[in-house]
Amino acid sequence: MERLNISAPLEMGQVYIIDGGFSTQLMKYVDGVDEDPLWTARSVVNNPEKVEQVHMDFLKAGARILLTDSYQISQHGFKEHLGLDAESTKQSILKTVELARSAMLKCGKPPGYVLVGGSVGPYGACQHDGSEYTGAYIDRMYRDELVAW
Repeated sequence: MERLNISAPLEMGQVYIIDGGFSTQLMKYVDGVDEDPLWTARSVVNNPEKVEQVHMDFLKAGARILLTDSYQISQHGFKEHLGLDAESTKQSILKTVELARSAMLKCGKPPGYVLVGGSVGPYGACQHDGSEYTGAYIDRMYRDELVAW
């Protein structure tokens, strides 16, 4: 597996268009995305070719920054809804980077032209109850639990 690299800073005067709403685009290829407790993250495991296609769609539309499809990935969620262990979940997160990079190569983009950013959702996002917007989970958990997450 190829190691992750950190890109040089953005170039002054360049325009960097970021990709769009991942779930909205993924819904063109996969049914039930918004109703799924794993949201778009299930597709990393079950439909990786569709995740790659979404990245390619954004690249073809002019995006120069791709965010990985990892916002909703968590050890708890992947264990509960996919039966995956911690190591498999970690590999799924790494796979999100590989899918973005693969899309870049398939679209013929030279190395460094497109930046890949990791998408990390807050704890509330993995609750699938909208609490990432309200912070309502804070009253139901201990600091150690949040740190461990």
